[in-house]
Amino acid sequence: MDIKEKLNMKLDNEYKSLCDELKRKSKEEIINRAYELTVKDELKEEIKNMDLYDKEILIMTEQKDLLNEFYHDWLDTDVPLGEALRNTIEESVATITRYYNKQNRFNPDKMNSKER
Repeated sequence: MDIKEKLNMKLDNEYKSLCDELKRKSKEEIINRAYELTVKDELKEEIKNMDLYDKEILIMTEQKDLLNEFYHDWLDTDVPLGEALRNTIEESVATITRYYNKQNRFNPDKMNSKER
């Protein structure tokens, strides 16, 4: 197993441990920790897809509770998840609009005067 695979396995195991822990919690606690679960899943996948130097990979494989470390770093940032989502949504709106314009599918006659 190469070092990148070892890191990926570590991330998967940490995430699975979190999921297993949450399965033993009440429904309310699971709901309260849904944001943590979502962000950690996103962090896990982002890290797995990053081009990292071997030294970085080795250091991360030695770090205890890596996802938790990254999660708390995320919480300390000033960039909310909603802002990142908003940028993606804006790009999607622009893509859909361009598609409709290319296809000449936009029909303003279907809108009432308040929507225009």
